[in-house]
Amino acid sequence: MQTQIKCHNKSYEKYQFDGDSSFYKNNEVDQYLKALALQNNDLVILNPHQAILRRDHALLTNQVKVLSGGSSGNEPLHTGFVGYGLLTAAIMGPLNSCPSHTHILAVIKELSRNNQCGIFVIIMNYASHRLNFGLAINNAILQGIKIASVIVEDDCSGVIVDKTVGRRTLAGVLFMHKVVGAMAEEGKTLYEIECISKLISKNHIGSINVHIDKCNGKIIYGTGLQLDEGKLIIQSHPLDYGNIIQHALNFVIDPAQYFSIAVKKGDSVALLVNNFRSLSYLELAKYVDNTLLLLQNIPLLVKCLFFGNYLSSDTVLGFSITLFKINNPRIFKWLTNQSTHLKLFEMKTDFDSLYIDDKELLQNIITPINLNIGPKFNNEQFENATKILTVVMEEICSLEEKLNHLDFDHDFGTTLKKFCTEVLHRIQFNEIDIKTPYALLNSLSEIASFYMEGMSSGIFSVLFSGGAQVSLVYIKIHLYLY
Repeated sequence: MQTQIKCHNKSYEKYQFDGDSSFYKNNEVDQYLKALALQNNDLVILNPHQAILRRDHALLTNQVKVLSGGSSGNEPLHTGFVGYGLLTAAIMGPLNSCPSHTHILAVIKELSRNNQCGIFVIIMNYASHRLNFGLAINNAILQGIKIASVIVEDDCSGVIVDKTVGRRTLAGVLFMHKVVGAMAEEGKTLYEIECISKLISKNHIGSINVHIDKCNGKIIYGTGLQLDEGKLIIQSHPLDYGNIIQHALNFVIDPAQYFSIAVKKGDSVALLVNNFRSLSYLELAKYVDNTLLLLQNIPLLVKCLFFGNYLSSDTVLGFSITLFKINNPRIFKWLTNQSTHLKLFEMKTDFDSLYIDDKELLQNIITPINLNIGPKFNNEQFENATKILTVVMEEICSLEEKLNHLDFDHDFGTTLKKFCTEVLHRIQFNEIDIKTPYALLNSLSEIASFYMEGMSSGIFSVLFSGGAQVSLVYIKIHLYLY
């Protein structure tokens, strides 16, 4: 539910997690998850973490459980591939933003209950995903959870948006879902899954996105999922299928291309032609047919074909091509292993059965630590610190639109306002310890991790928690010297 709070004569919206299930259905992500769970009786939602899990996940005590996820807006990616032989769970972030590490950790802890085989996490290769999933995995390890991960890097365009991250993740992550899910069902160990998945990610899967600008007669190769930077732009008619496919395949299999996958004549491959929503199935079939013809002329043996809408985008108008080298018979077996995919059932009317409620929220996610350590402010310092913190939070809230305008994704001001609003709420109701600097900084870290979105969540959380640790070190040095 939403309530209004007032601080210094200003009013802010405050989300309250009080067990009222209406909160969980207040945006498009929650509505999508609800519809997905209603459609499939084998799925259940973990509240309030915007994750969907196999309903029988608690019974999978003798096999590795598989988790993946990312920003919303690319459905049915991740959440549409939860089931037998696929993912055990998938978590969604806000639109075009990665889920926060606090929510990811909550899902990991839920999956780890009564499971000794471990959790395997499939991560998309974007800075915000690596940061938030990485923080969650590190926290899980510190809490004694057996866990491993792989980062999927299948973009063959050669576009490196962030040099510290490398190649982007595209539709090839779907093949990883399928193979890892099948290995887990077969009873492979966490170590075996980690080794094989990393080998596959580096050497066996390659993808290229193709954006079709019909209005201007342009074909853009190598765009990202949000139509970010492309590699090659050519003038071509959208109906020139053979020419369009030839350029696309050059990125994926031409040895002259640095990021192409190493295939040779006679190799077996799986082909995925993904529709980003803008093409009809008849149009998509034209590109599929031309792709098959060109691959047969090499010749490559296409042993598996997948085409349709597996990963969507609001901005990329076109399709993607992914090739997966499957010469190894075990990889072929895992890829073709029986699995569920969005099976239809009679719609449920018991809405309560859709959800697993994490009513204890952060207390159930984060191992409690002693925050009441280090020096404390005196009364005058406490009052000044409270005033300064309040003024800063209010000022940031007032700059929401300006900060959004400066941000490429146009949401930085909004995510900062969520953080500041929660801080103001806790100040007003004395729910934050301002007198103890160590406790204050850790509380700000916790608020950032839970209320902020995407990369901002991880960066601000680490910034405040790191500041808390530094404050203790500084205090110890100060006491030693003086």
